[in-house]
Amino acid sequence: MSFEVILCATLSLPIGLIIFFGLVKNIRAHLRSFRDILVFFFYPFPPRKMLILHKLGGEFSVYYDDDIKEIKGEKQSEVLCSNEEEFDHFIVHDNLNDYALKVSIFDARAPTGVDSPFGIGWRWIVGASFTIYLTYLSMIYGWLPEKKELFNPYMAMFGTLVFFVSLTWYLINIARLRDETIEYIYLLPRGICKGLVEYIHAPEPLSNLSLPKFLAKMGKEIKVEVPKELKEFFESLKKEKKDNLVTALSLTKFFEAYAWRKTVAENLKDMLKLRKAGETVAQIKMESLQSRPIGYIVLVGLIAFVAGFILGNIIGFAPMSSINNSTTLVTHVNNTLPTTIVPAHPPTPPSYINITPNIYPATPPPPPVNTTIPFLKPANPPTPPLG
Repeated sequence: MSFEVILCATLSLPIGLIIFFGLVKNIRAHLRSFRDILVFFFYPFPPRKMLILHKLGGEFSVYYDDDIKEIKGEKQSEVLCSNEEEFDHFIVHDNLNDYALKVSIFDARAPTGVDSPFGIGWRWIVGASFTIYLTYLSMIYGWLPEKKELFNPYMAMFGTLVFFVSLTWYLINIARLRDETIEYIYLLPRGICKGLVEYIHAPEPLSNLSLPKFLAKMGKEIKVEVPKELKEFFESLKKEKKDNLVTALSLTKFFEAYAWRKTVAENLKDMLKLRKAGETVAQIKMESLQSRPIGYIVLVGLIAFVAGFILGNIIGFAPMSSINNSTTLVTHVNNTLPTTIVPAHPPTPPSYINITPNIYPATPPPPPVNTTIPFLKPANPPTPPLG
C-alpha cells in the first residue's frame, strides 16, 4: 500500500511533463527551447508582447517580446522584427503601444496555421491534468488499501497532502493564465514608402482603433449622402455636433430607432387585430346560443330520452334487478324446445331441540369355541377317595 502511494506521487510530475513536452515539441510560439518548456510547465508564463503582421502577399508573421525592436518617432516609428526563421523591417504610424490591446493567454490567438500562446496554454492544461489524476490516485491508495489491516494513516495523509498541493498549483496557474497582461498588436499593410512597407493598426476587434480612424489612415472616408428634405435639419445638427461623420451617425441611429418603433407598432397592430377577431367570433357563438329558445332545447332532450329508452328495449338490455328477481329462466339445450326450470327450495335444517337420546348397553361378544382340534376332549374329574 505504501509503495503505490509513493509511486503515484513520485511519477505525477514527470508523467505530466512528458505529456506536455510531447504536445508542444513542434510548437514554436514564445517557447523556444527545452528550458522554456520546462519552466512553463511548472510556472506558465505568457509573452509580454505579441505582434502579428498581415503582409502584402497574404501570409502572416508573428513576433514576441525580444524579437521586436522599435525606433520611435513623432508621427511614425521604425520597427525591426527578427527570429530564427524570418526578418521584417517596416514603418508603422504612431507607436506600437498606442493601439496595443491587453489580452490573456486564452485570447492571444494567431491566424490559422500559425502557432500561438493559446495553443500552448490548452496543451499545458492537458499535461497538468495527468499530474492531478496521479496524485488523486495516490490519495485513493492511501485511504482505500486492498486489505483493511494494511491501512497506514501516515501514508493516507501523505497522499491527501500531495493531491491538494497539486490541485492548488493547478487552479492558481489557470487563474494566472486568465490575466490580461499581453500587449496584442495586429498590423495591416498600407503601401510601400522608400523601400519599406508601411503598416497601420487594424480596426476592432483586433485593436481599439475605430473604423473612421482606420479609414482615415488608409486615405479613405465614409461617404455621407443626405436627402434634400433633411438638409436643413442636418446642417442645424451639424453645428451642434461639429463633425460631419458624427452628425450622419446620429441621423442613422435616429432613423434606425424610428424604423424599429414602426415595426413594433405594426406588429402590435396585427396582434390587436387578431385578438379583436377572436373576441368577435366568440361573441357571435355566444349570441347564437342565447338566441335559441329554451323550449326547443328541452323538447330535443325529451325526444332523445324517449328514443334511447325505446332503442334499449329493442336491443334487449334490462336492468339487473329484474333479472335477479325473476323465478323462471328459459334455456335452450341441444336445439330443443324451451324448458321451464323452477329453482328448488332448500331443505329445512334439522332441529335438535326435542330429541332425547336412548342409550343401551352393548351386547358382549360370545366366547370363542376351539373347533380346530377335534380329538381333544376335556378330562374327567378325579374320583374322590373313599372312606
